[in-house]
Amino acid sequence: GERDRARILGNTMLQMRLAEKNFFIEKNPIFSADFEKRYDEFQQILFPLRHDEIGIQLEDAIEEYYSTFNKVIDKMHERGLDENSGAEGTLRESIHSAEQIISETNNFEMIIQMLQARRREKDFFMREDTAYIEKVNNHINALIDLANRSKLPSKSKENIISHANNYLNNFHKASTLILEQSRLTQSFS
Repeated sequence: GERDRARILGNTMLQMRLAEKNFFIEKNPIFSADFEKRYDEFQQILFPLRHDEIGIQLEDAIEEYYSTFNKVIDKMHERGLDENSGAEGTLRESIHSAEQIISETNNFEMIIQMLQARRREKDFFMREDTAYIEKVNNHINALIDLANRSKLPSKSKENIISHANNYLNNFHKASTLILEQSRLTQSFS
């Protein structure tokens, strides 16, 4: 009866939470598929109660949970499920090309600014503190300023500035996704 239904709903909800946690840790689609399966089971068990007040409340709560989970998954895919895909993969590519071009100049000051930006970028990824975003901006702007004032040929200057701006744009995309994903994930705790 009702007691069995409540127990089964509770167990199904726990299995959804477990699938959610496993997905966030492993980033494996098997767990998001398991989450979907448990969600469908929950809906089927809840179906007879869809007109009761408790059924309506449970339906609203599970819909919000399901919707938020899927938004987080979307952000994770945009960000990249590993360091070589999504926004983080694009960021890595732009980092490597910027570093290569800057190291070829043998301009010590520019190389230091790039290394400092990278250090602040890593700090941001570890701590998710927005203060590091501003520090990355400052180092890249200093690098661009150094390039503009350098005695390098104008083609080289343009190339450095273009790669530095590309890196900065990709860093902003990745950091925005990380902050959005964190905000959404906090609603699960």
